[in-house]
Amino acid sequence: MTSLRNLLILVVLISGAALAYLSYDSTAQLEQRTMPLTEEVVKGKQVWQDNNCINCHTILGNGAYFAPDLTKIAVKRDQEWLTRFFKDPGEVWPGTVMSKIRLNVEDAENLTAFLTWVKDIDTNGWPPEPPGGKNPGQPQDGREPAGKVIFASKCSMCHRFNGSGGIAGPDLTNIGRERSREWLKSFLRDPQEIKPDSVMGNPGLGSEEIDAITEYLTS
Repeated sequence: MTSLRNLLILVVLISGAALAYLSYDSTAQLEQRTMPLTEEVVKGKQVWQDNNCINCHTILGNGAYFAPDLTKIAVKRDQEWLTRFFKDPGEVWPGTVMSKIRLNVEDAENLTAFLTWVKDIDTNGWPPEPPGGKNPGQPQDGREPAGKVIFASKCSMCHRFNGSGGIAGPDLTNIGRERSREWLKSFLRDPQEIKPDSVMGNPGLGSEEIDAITEYLTS
């Protein structure tokens, strides 16, 4: 009986030591995958929560899908652009569907600091790159048309095509039958010029990207 009790005590001690080590190791790895927290980052997280940004946007896999995922937005946009956008989205991106959230300068800068901190988190490669890479207008090793790759990375968060994509913008499955290639290219260069009542802002696409997307949508 004594031997059994001693064995159980030993098992408990070993299990406790293993749990303590694994907890320490996991915490150490998490600290290596994130940048140090600053006062601005903490305040920016509070701005994110106070304005319910997660009701429309996704970050680190949490949130809604009505608006773009912002986990890596600070990779695509610099801090100056983000701060100006958060202060007045419509002024920076005319036609955007995002309403003015009326942030003051400090809140806008802190939210930018938070998203800049988030983009440096090691997410083990998530989200993955779209199939075929990023080279616009060029064949992608026979795997996916360039236009499909660009559409998936820059358009699918708002638009659906062939049954997949977002719902914030129109379904573009049949757009190639409704509009000519010339019209589509002109619209992608400057949506407001071609259709003044459009809520879509200028997507900032290059000529090769526009050609590739047009080819994909009309093929």
